[in-house]
Amino acid sequence: MKQLQAETGSIDLSLYIGSAHLALNQTSEAIYNLNPQAEVSYDFKYRFQWYLALAYLQADNASEARKVLENIVENGDYKVSAAESLLAKLP
Repeated sequence: MKQLQAETGSIDLSLYIGSAHLALNQTSEAIYNLNPQAEVSYDFKYRFQWYLALAYLQADNASEARKVLENIVENGDYKVSAAESLLAKLP
């Protein structure tokens, strides 16, 4: 997948790379890929943020997860209800 990303130049592929790392409990790699330096397309923006929040939670970083989840609730259009539910459970 990284080769495909290099060939196409699509930053959006980082979503799939990052979520795969998340599923494999490779948290630091997930966070790196889900927090891209370049701007992602609007279609994927809040998907990136959702999985980034999950990666922060996996890394026991509730404060960063909270920031991302609050942004999803305030501005997003993906997993808003799930983000609200997770926020209610955070310390």
